[in-house]
Amino acid sequence: MAVLLPNRIDYVAAWYGLTKIGVASALINNHLAGAPLAHCLRVADASHVIVDGETASSGASWRSRSPSGRWVNRKATSAT
Repeated sequence: MAVLLPNRIDYVAAWYGLTKIGVASALINNHLAGAPLAHCLRVADASHVIVDGETASSGASWRSRSPSGRWVNRKATSAT
């Protein structure tokens, strides 16, 4: 499982939840795009990638080349 989220509470919740259930997760830098992002996801060999509204667009090019991977898009919510 790869986690591609910006630094906010959703990131901590995703990482902690995955860790608690024993899932090995690759924590991917959310500022990567294009070839560097593709390289990190290929090396991580993740079957799923958790993204949100902000990071989903950076993975669009990689997603088209990786039909076997599943992308979980967590809708971003604004804190008031």
